[in-house]
Amino acid sequence: MRYYLSRIFNKRNVMGERKFGLDSSLFLLTLVILVITVLLPIVMIVYRTFFVGFKLDWKLFTTTIVAKENLSAIYNTIRIAFFVTVFGTIVGLFYAWLIGRSDIPMKGLMRGLFTIPYMFPPFFGAMAWSLMLSPRSGYVNKLFMQITNSTNPLFNINSIAGIVFVEVCYYFPFVFLQVVSALERMDPTLEESARIAGAGQWYVIRKITLPLVLPAIAAGSMLILISSLSHFGVPAILGVSNNIFTLP
Repeated sequence: MRYYLSRIFNKRNVMGERKFGLDSSLFLLTLVILVITVLLPIVMIVYRTFFVGFKLDWKLFTTTIVAKENLSAIYNTIRIAFFVTVFGTIVGLFYAWLIGRSDIPMKGLMRGLFTIPYMFPPFFGAMAWSLMLSPRSGYVNKLFMQITNSTNPLFNINSIAGIVFVEVCYYFPFVFLQVVSALERMDPTLEESARIAGAGQWYVIRKITLPLVLPAIAAGSMLILISSLSHFGVPAILGVSNNIFTLP
């Protein structure tokens, strides 16, 4: 950071005189905006949490954390985010491999369809799936119970599994798009040379393809994790009726 600051503020003109140009002004403006919009709210939250006046006080923080309902919400948030990240990564890798390394038809159409989740908020999907798979009023479950004369629904979308399913449907494109781009940038002769040398498909995947796309997988998985941790709409719509609460 010190290096970049010195480069910006120690520029000199052709006469050797130090100058303060447009790039320096833009840097300062960006820095001020960043401090006001990002750092200042964080500082205020930390201050209101750990200080009373100018005195350090842990009481509010510890009281909030150890509350039973808050511990349950924290546990549910972490659990949902973990499973969404795992399954979203698996689904994204599967479709990325189909698009990037198989000969299936209509690859362009499939790739376009996978961008649709970006156009709609996830809670729209939660409401739609609730209409179909709600235990008592969902259309699919009502039809199943009428046909089979059963009192038990076929699916229960108002559960941890249901929340994970809906979020995976919306977040797996994070991994898909990252990995597909990495596969397209990768030199295909690396895999072809390994196969010519007698290497099997799984060996090529483990030793050549996977190490090269691992940064893309990690980036996509991190995006899924952060999105799931910060998202409140789907758990609120599907979980509240079943006493499943997460951090807002």
